[in-house]
This record gives sequence, C-alpha cells and structure tokens, in this order.
Amino acid sequence: MKKLIGIIAVCALAFGQAVADEYTTDITKLPETIRSFVNNNFPQVKVAGIKIDKELLSVEDYKVALSDGTQLEFLPDGTLKEIENKFSGIDLKLIPQAISEYVSKNYAGAKIVEFKKKLYGYETELSNGIELKFSPDGKFLGMDM
Repeated sequence: MKKLIGIIAVCALAFGQAVADEYTTDITKLPETIRSFVNNNFPQVKVAGIKIDKELLSVEDYKVALSDGTQLEFLPDGTLKEIENKFSGIDLKLIPQAISEYVSKNYAGAKIVEFKKKLYGYETELSNGIELKFSPDGKFLGMDM
C-alpha cells in the first residue's frame, strides 16, 4: 500500500511539473520572433515579466508584461494574439491599417486599449469602453457597448 501511495505521489509530482507555467524576466527564454517583435516595437521599454503557459509538455502561449503597462500575448509560433495597454493605449502601428483608420475616423479621440486576434477576425476595445469587431481584412463587423 505504501508503495502504491509513493507511486501515485511521484506521478502527481511529475504531472505537476509537466503542466507548470514558467515565470521569468529573461527575454532569452522567448522565441526569436517574439524577442524581435518586442525589441523592434518597444526599444525603450523594459520587460517586467514573462509567463510561459505550458500544457503537458508543450508551450500554449507566451505572455509578456512591459514596464509601460503593455501586455502582449503570443502563440507558440510567435504570432501576436493580443495586446493591451489600458493606461496609454496601443501604438496604432501595431494594429492593421484598415482598423486603425476606421477607429481614427469614427471614434476621434478614443484610443485602442485592447486588440485581440479572434477566429472571425479581430476585436478591439476603445478607451471609451466600446468594443469593435472586424473581419480578417479589417472590415467593420459590429460593436458591443
């Protein structure tokens, strides 16, 4: 019986390690594509923290927090999945041009504070609380308030 409990304990510990997320501030733990994105788009901003979400033995996504309040989330292949900055908004150069132009034209003065890649296209949240939905090519689909 003690042997069985010991085996179960070892298996539980091994499983816990297999799904354990990793937290670090070491940017070299990120894939090159993500490091390049961060260094090219936020050259003056320090990395405050990195969370590597792991599911079993593979990485599910990478979350990067920057010292200016920006939060980035990437897929394992380095594709940007989400960007958020509730304090100062998101630099429009990081948003597809059709979407940034639509927001600038129709919501002058509002900043994009959250941008997510979705199955249907994109979702943005503006500083005034309005959420806008766009197709993959940047066409406006609708809004939530």
